[in-house]
Amino acid sequence: MQLNSLLSSFLITAGRDATIKAGGGVKAVSIKQKNELIHHLLNETKFNKKLIVVITIMFVILFGVGIFFTIYYRDNPKTMGIIFGGSFLTLIAVMRALQNLWAKKCRMDMLLTLIPGISPEQTVMVIETLLYNKPVKEMPGTVN
Repeated sequence: MQLNSLLSSFLITAGRDATIKAGGGVKAVSIKQKNELIHHLLNETKFNKKLIVVITIMFVILFGVGIFFTIYYRDNPKTMGIIFGGSFLTLIAVMRALQNLWAKKCRMDMLLTLIPGISPEQTVMVIETLLYNKPVKEMPGTVN
């Protein structure tokens, strides 16, 4: 599951996904919902760590195959050009996937560090800030 969809589903189950109308009440977020979010984030983090290892291994294998073909076809300049171009483009694609996965892992780690130590209401504010790039003016329970 994508991180954004995981966070969106938390807001939906917490009843905070819709725009709050003036004069309307806001549903309270329970500690159980917060703990379920932490559980889902831990599962996603485990999966992402395995995926990072697999992609890193694939990156090393592709690099090794590129070096092997470079040595094997060293006497044929046209083939060398094709090998360099193909392996370079492939390595760029793998590196881009690894970079995106790493960024998502960092966001998950940040959430796993923040969420256990804050209240459920503050959890909703943090998630809304991450999802919607909504600036937080003041967190309840904090001193200015």
